[in-house]
Amino acid sequence: MTNHTVLQEDKRLTRQASLQREVLTHLALHGPTNRMRIYSGFDETPLEEIAPVLAELRQLGYMEVGPLDLMLLTSSGKEWLKSGN
Repeated sequence: MTNHTVLQEDKRLTRQASLQREVLTHLALHGPTNRMRIYSGFDETPLEEIAPVLAELRQLGYMEVGPLDLMLLTSSGKEWLKSGN
């Protein structure tokens, strides 16, 4: 990998972690939220950038999808937020 490629990957991972924290913080403050409202709440973020973040949060067990496509913060997600990661 070139230095440029490494820097781009570092930037992408930093942005992804920031988005994860933003989504979980939103859920902590506002409670269960419809997926489309999450998408529209991040107007500046392209859908192709936020969708993988939501999928990863689900895979990690920090968020789950309930009835009516509501995104729910799990207890693991709360703990992750508290830990300051």
